[in-house]
Amino acid sequence: MTEAVAFDDAVALGVSYLRATFSSRSETATVAEKFRAGRHVRVMDGGGVRHNLVQDAPRLTFRCYAPTGEEAKGLHRLTRAVIGALEGETVGGVFVAQVLEVGNPGERTDPNTNLPYAEFTVELLIGGDPI
Repeated sequence: MTEAVAFDDAVALGVSYLRATFSSRSETATVAEKFRAGRHVRVMDGGGVRHNLVQDAPRLTFRCYAPTGEEAKGLHRLTRAVIGALEGETVGGVFVAQVLEVGNPGERTDPNTNLPYAEFTVELLIGGDPI
């Protein structure tokens, strides 16, 4: 019988990593799964597929909001850099073997809030746990 392997919540991993990294850099932007007012990074589930028996390849979209387009671009630049540095790190007991950027559409305006944002999407390669 093939071993059963479970994977951790990739969105929670992304939120936790960004919060800790921003805090260590004295960055004041908030990070969450839901939209927040002000300077903010929203981490969203972008799907993904299981890579093999013991590795998952979830996709995460990071949407960076700010009061102005320039501020949104700056937050996007910082977030993209620190997420790229996640490769090879262990977060909450989860090893991130690879970070592959799969989309970087750049600047937009949110139709619901009229706030500017910039976003990018990555695919992570993470390990699972036998259950």
